[in-house]
Amino acid sequence: MRSPWHAYEAQVQRAVMGEEKAQDYAQKKAQNIRSYLTEQHKDFYVHLPLLYVSVLDSTGHPVALVLTGEPGFVHSLSDTAASIQPMQTLNPDLFASGSQIGILGLESHTRRRNRLNGTVQSLDPSTNTLTLAVRQAFGNCPKYIANRKLQLKITDPRHLLWPDYIGNFFFQTLGNLAANGQAGLLFIDYSDGSVLHVKGHAKLDMHDTSLPGAQRAVKMTIEAWHCTPQRLPLEQVGPTDASPYNPKSGQTAADQRFVSCKSIEQVAEGIKSFTFHYPERIAGARQPFDYLSGQYASFDFQLEGKDHNRTWTISSHPDESRETQSFTISVKKAGLISSWLHDNLKPGSVIEWRGALGDFTPIAGDKPVLLVAGGIGITPMRSFLITFSKERRPVTLLYSVRAAREAAFLDELHGIAESSGGKAKVVVNVTGKDDTWHGPKGRLNAEHISEQVPNLKDHSDVYMCGPQPFMNGVESTLTSLGFPQGSIHSESFSF
Repeated sequence: MRSPWHAYEAQVQRAVMGEEKAQDYAQKKAQNIRSYLTEQHKDFYVHLPLLYVSVLDSTGHPVALVLTGEPGFVHSLSDTAASIQPMQTLNPDLFASGSQIGILGLESHTRRRNRLNGTVQSLDPSTNTLTLAVRQAFGNCPKYIANRKLQLKITDPRHLLWPDYIGNFFFQTLGNLAANGQAGLLFIDYSDGSVLHVKGHAKLDMHDTSLPGAQRAVKMTIEAWHCTPQRLPLEQVGPTDASPYNPKSGQTAADQRFVSCKSIEQVAEGIKSFTFHYPERIAGARQPFDYLSGQYASFDFQLEGKDHNRTWTISSHPDESRETQSFTISVKKAGLISSWLHDNLKPGSVIEWRGALGDFTPIAGDKPVLLVAGGIGITPMRSFLITFSKERRPVTLLYSVRAAREAAFLDELHGIAESSGGKAKVVVNVTGKDDTWHGPKGRLNAEHISEQVPNLKDHSDVYMCGPQPFMNGVESTLTSLGFPQGSIHSESFSF
């Protein structure tokens, strides 16, 4: 597989993570960047009322733009092509055939963010319609998306300084700045639609942590700017809400939420389920949350004098949570924080909770679906299986573990299948040596999948979760069996 990272992105990754870790990370995360649009991404873009776009002007300088239109003004033509027909008249000098284009789609009320890099195929002036070929499509870290107070520091009238927080370590923006320091910034006042364009040169400082929460910073020298009052035909609806993932600097009690541990259960070897009461209201904090199957919860910890943020998929089902006013995460004991949870958390313990997010959620429909889980990747699939079973939708779960003792929720999963009237099927296979296991053994290869899912071509979607090498192998097998890549959805924590 060709690497999606250019030399300067790889350079920043190495500078932050070190040679060995950066190389391993780049290989694992390459699968997250696809050369086509998934069905989820197609559905995402078609509902947007605005789109952020970056192109190059005639001097090679980046220009940041925002395009608007009725939902549907952006839509896919195929897995590898898209069309944009905005309200704004497109400049043919900026959108010439063959030119590169970078696109950011942001669904502000859910904080979902997806990116698309491509090449302009054509611009039809008569209809103001742009068509483009997709080169890269991927989800992006949603942590700091919000109407939050912008931590942008004006060091003097000619310079801006902004922080780089902990994210997904792709470093595409910083890699581009390392390759070419020319930069264009776009500022939008969403209260009245005013737009400010700033042009200049930017430089990454790997050692500047002067701004709260910053891992590094970017300093920009301003060369030109242009402000257009009330430029966008947009109206903000409803209240604003800061991202729950913002750095803690300046955080007040009203910004904090806490959850108390209700119960702890050992659900498999090395895996515990932690159930928490719904978050307490602290000095005007928001109301208790709701979530969708497949979303994850985020928590803050302070250990060894350092702040840590961790996310885990919510393994309980939303209906269960509404009834019990609690939610559950199932955690494998692996790293510093997960080990601390396993060893120290007790019923009654209180920890800081940041929120629930994620777009790895079920797509509506009535056709059969396939769920594939590897190891701890079963956590979202438990909730998915319940969702599809409640909808009386045909669903098959293929659950792969190294040993039977490492399989979580086994009795419950089989119980769901048995009570589904034949609509749900659960197949567990063990990949390692386990004399106690008398069911299917070996990896999920084409033969195994074809045997357990003979009508694969009739399925609308496949949902996968597990270690990246596992998902890479399953996706490769599915595509070799003729299943469309655009209908394969995988969970990956990007931060």
